[in-house]
Amino acid sequence: MSYTVPSYFGRREFSLLLTGFADRTRDVRTFTSTRYEASVQLAQTPTPFTSFLYRYSFRRVLVDAATLKVSPDQIPLFSQPTKISSFGASWIRDRRDSPADATRGTFNTVDLSMAGRAIGSSATFLRFFIQNSSYHPFGRVLVFARSTRIGIEEPLGDSNAFDIPLPERFFAGGGSSLRGLGLNQAGPRDAKTGFPLGGLAMLLFNQEVRFPMRLPFLRVPLGGAVFYDAGNVFSRSNRITFRLRPPSPTDLNYFSHSIGMGFRYATPVGPVRLDLGYQLNPARFEFCENSATPTVPRCPAGQAVRTARLPRFQFFFAIGPSF
Repeated sequence: MSYTVPSYFGRREFSLLLTGFADRTRDVRTFTSTRYEASVQLAQTPTPFTSFLYRYSFRRVLVDAATLKVSPDQIPLFSQPTKISSFGASWIRDRRDSPADATRGTFNTVDLSMAGRAIGSSATFLRFFIQNSSYHPFGRVLVFARSTRIGIEEPLGDSNAFDIPLPERFFAGGGSSLRGLGLNQAGPRDAKTGFPLGGLAMLLFNQEVRFPMRLPFLRVPLGGAVFYDAGNVFSRSNRITFRLRPPSPTDLNYFSHSIGMGFRYATPVGPVRLDLGYQLNPARFEFCENSATPTVPRCPAGQAVRTARLPRFQFFFAIGPSF
């Protein structure tokens, strides 16, 4: 539910937005969350291409303990109700010719927010996110599109990295980020279950060349793309690295590289996409599995360490631009 007040302060460039909503999500295989949120946002649009957003938001996130795949003994906060109270500001500059399917222009955004126990949050941390995307036509048919995304979270005061709730962390992997990795499968994993935990830092690079396709006997607005995605989610900002391989099967701080191709079908709301990705350097990771062999200290009784490798091939079906 939302309530909008245009021309706030009696000036056309300002508007006020009051919003409240409830959401139940199962988009990460490590948890199911229920989220309640209310926010107050003041938007300022000094030019047709530039916007500033100033907001206060309050979120209460509850993680269903029955769906939690991370050991509550290891990270107890993840199975408890969490309150996030934060102030934030965003700067957006959009000079794309079409947000649904850009062929030229740039898109930039910077977002900074801080949650604090002093204002009702269960943890104190700073969150920073920046995105820079550009679209360049070549000749009459080719478009080169690229995007860089950087995200950093830092605990403050008496909070530590484990206090930042799982739903508030960075996740990557999927049709709109790293197409050589499964949905939200990038980054650190729980040492016992092998499930992704998200991270406090993210660095992503996406590049693709888009072109029209002409199929015999078919007059449809079909296009193609070849792409290269690189990056990962990292445990902390000081663990961001460009190494090709992780240091160990329990430390997945490394730089992933993927290549692939895709097909696009143009619609009024954006392209319908089918992307096929191939990860060039999939990581191996360890987890605990039932076994009759003797266990190691970090595995529960009756379980032993097993090693698995991330899949090389992924495919995604989506509506809208990849970035």
